[in-house]
Amino acid sequence: MITSVVSVYKLKPNLIDPRFQGCIFATNAKSLRGESYPSEDFDVANGMSIEWTPRELGSIWRPQPVNGPTHAFNDYPCLDLNTPAFSQRAVHALGSMLADNGELLPLKTKIGKYYAFNCLTKIDALDVKKSEIERPYLDEIALDVPYFVFRKSKLKDATLFRIAELPSSYFVTNLFKERVESAGLNGMNFIPVWPLPEGSDWRSDEAKRDRKSKLVQLAGQSLILRLRLRKPKPSVSEKKLASEIEESLAKKLRVLSLSAPYLGTIEISEFEDGEFRVFCTCPRCDELALYLSDWLEDVPWDYDFDIVKRYGNLYDQKAKEKRITIHKASA
Repeated sequence: MITSVVSVYKLKPNLIDPRFQGCIFATNAKSLRGESYPSEDFDVANGMSIEWTPRELGSIWRPQPVNGPTHAFNDYPCLDLNTPAFSQRAVHALGSMLADNGELLPLKTKIGKYYAFNCLTKIDALDVKKSEIERPYLDEIALDVPYFVFRKSKLKDATLFRIAELPSSYFVTNLFKERVESAGLNGMNFIPVWPLPEGSDWRSDEAKRDRKSKLVQLAGQSLILRLRLRKPKPSVSEKKLASEIEESLAKKLRVLSLSAPYLGTIEISEFEDGEFRVFCTCPRCDELALYLSDWLEDVPWDYDFDIVKRYGNLYDQKAKEKRITIHKASA
């Protein structure tokens, strides 16, 4: 087991595997600092300057309600994609690596105990002369850092931290990564940023890894539900019913463990062009449609209801499609 810092990773949620969905602050969550949105409570002070400082929240925190399609097995369902959040299992396994580097702030969820994490550790570890940094002025934070070089002497015993140039990014060392892997935690994506060969672009390298990942196939195809409205704009009753249908579908698709069969997940829903649409990603749209066949027939919708099988991902405009009528208003 390596007991010294030899590598640094950018810590991100797993966005490739659709089973690892994140969470968002609920509509009734309120900023505890009087900000416009509760997520802004985690913003640093003097945020445009490299002299920014983290703001403590522990003394004013009260558990905030969050929701979203997060599964209970996800150990790292970030809030609004960026603010770190850890499961109780992760908090127990990571112990002082979290407690010594920030504040664990309880959240209100329907799936178990989760904590937002307010990182307070800021390390002046980036070698600004050897790194490639894009920023307008020397005393301001960076717009981007395509190439990182860290000073190893500044990383002694470091596990989880932020750097002056990128206050909204979170970095971990191999010590943190090894603890996660030995505990069997999931939902975290460790993007290598140091050391890399000179001239490397960590973001480009990560994109290449993502494209080669077999997990991409879990969202390789799509199923779209199209429920026609009575008028161009939804009525109050249609909004309510649409919400109930979407909730029922989410329950039908829910997986309880990573070993359970995975057929698909809801990505987004919308009212558009006189329809209520629900967009699902899936490994195979034919299998998902078959699995949902009885559920689709029982959907209590009075107007035209179709599904579209797309043999490609949601953004593949050239993918072959097949439209199937579930029922028509005149039927």
